[in-house]
Amino acid sequence: MYGPANSTTTHVPGYLREGTTQLLGKLRFRQLRVKANRGCTVSYLAKSLYDNCYADFENSRQDTNVFTLSSDTTGFTWSSGGGKNGQSTNLDGVWKTYPGDGFVIDFDYYQGRKYFLDGIQRLRLDNWLDLKTRAVVVELTAYSATNNLYLSTHFILEQSSSGLWTTSSQTWTSKLDVSIVNYSFAIDILLYVVTVWLVFSEILQLAHHCSHQRGIKSYCCSFWSLQQNFSIFLFLLSIITRSIYINASPDILKAVWAANTVDVNDPLSVRTYYDLTDHMRLMDVTTTLEALSILASAFRIFQYMKRHSKMSQFTHVFVLAGTEILFFSFMFAFTFFGFVLLGHNIYGSHLNEWSTIIKTFRTLIKMMVRCLGERYFFGFF
Repeated sequence: MYGPANSTTTHVPGYLREGTTQLLGKLRFRQLRVKANRGCTVSYLAKSLYDNCYADFENSRQDTNVFTLSSDTTGFTWSSGGGKNGQSTNLDGVWKTYPGDGFVIDFDYYQGRKYFLDGIQRLRLDNWLDLKTRAVVVELTAYSATNNLYLSTHFILEQSSSGLWTTSSQTWTSKLDVSIVNYSFAIDILLYVVTVWLVFSEILQLAHHCSHQRGIKSYCCSFWSLQQNFSIFLFLLSIITRSIYINASPDILKAVWAANTVDVNDPLSVRTYYDLTDHMRLMDVTTTLEALSILASAFRIFQYMKRHSKMSQFTHVFVLAGTEILFFSFMFAFTFFGFVLLGHNIYGSHLNEWSTIIKTFRTLIKMMVRCLGERYFFGFF
């Protein structure tokens, strides 16, 4: 957090080592805790040894009480989040999904190393981490001038009910300067023009069917008409989400830099942490919808291949093989799901990679493809 400033060799707070990536706002530490004896019970045989037990995190078990006797309760007072107005948002950890609220303390790294280290030392002396702690999230927002990208990063440190600490991280990047015209903007415009042409051609085709008896029925029963309309629906949906993203980006861009600026004339003006994760997730949804739309449109090529004598034979074979492939997929899915349940029942109680049905599914997929050369032991070693 203390790298050289842009175009200089002077190390100043707020810059990373290469000097072109600047941290914005404050660095946030956020802790989520659970109440004692919620979701678990101490056996009567161990009552003399253990007064309380602490289960895995759930919203219904979340502790919101102040847990320090010190007069300075910064970081020991619960605050709500939820992703609104730049507040922290929900995150998926290794063990659980955690909400955007918690016990929050923000560090202004512009005040130097000593300020940061003194703050960490205060948390250690006041036992900020204890048996009730289930997750600590370190959050930051940054800007890269070289790539004109904004970054939202979350480092997650989780403690399971058995005391095992696990680390993970999540990062989103996106461009908020959507008003800049470049080649990407030209490609988007081209895609929109093509989509308008497809919509217009589909309307003409529908009008043609409506002019004939039983035309609507034949149109609705046509696979290619349904495929075309599905592709158009996905792309129009992506346009809606992209429009929402573009409309909100200028205001969010101003808010991010406002959170990084201190008004010297305003004694109450301070830097704050601003979370961009939800806004960047919206962009991920947009690109996913566009990718699905392109994938759905790619199947249209088989309709045109039927008009060529040799390619129509290939299409016919592909359709026949598709029935067999579909049958094999169903049989494989049933068999594979049996192994998922078996693996989860055997290893789920003591291995994280097998602790849930979804994680077991992912682990078995990795075992089948051998992780493409990745050194991965599936939790056994």
